[in-house]
Amino acid sequence: MACSIEHVESLILDFCHTVETTVDPRVKQLVEETVASLSLHEKIVMGFYEGALDLTDRIKECERDEALDPDGNFTPEMEKCEKVVAHWIDVLRHKRQVAINAPELSGNHEQAVVEQYQNTIDAVALLHGGLVDLRWAVLKYDADLSPVVGEPVSSADEIIKRLNA
Repeated sequence: MACSIEHVESLILDFCHTVETTVDPRVKQLVEETVASLSLHEKIVMGFYEGALDLTDRIKECERDEALDPDGNFTPEMEKCEKVVAHWIDVLRHKRQVAINAPELSGNHEQAVVEQYQNTIDAVALLHGGLVDLRWAVLKYDADLSPVVGEPVSSADEIIKRLNA
């Protein structure tokens, strides 16, 4: 089998890098701390998600006596919260990509960090969906209390006709 010096040099450098990052206790410690921190964030986020689900369920079970948001103050605040969470997802995705590209991480270290970033991203995405559902539950609740205006519509053509009027 033919052997090129460049190929052997590359293999040696890759081998040494793998040994250094595997043996270097600082890398191992940083990996463990990152995974633990992300795992904690994931658990906290899942608690928020459960809270959003609980609030949504409570709204659906409430007697429809009065509007939850008669002045429309909830909607902008809830949308702001959704935007913050969406930005958080973007930040986590960027950091996951940084971990993928980090030359200090390889093998099990890279897999552990990237996997935990993905788990955290998935949890934050669930939270975002839960917040959207909560906002829509508030809007639907209030819409159900709105007085009916005009005659009921019985066809799509009728809707289009009224929209064009």
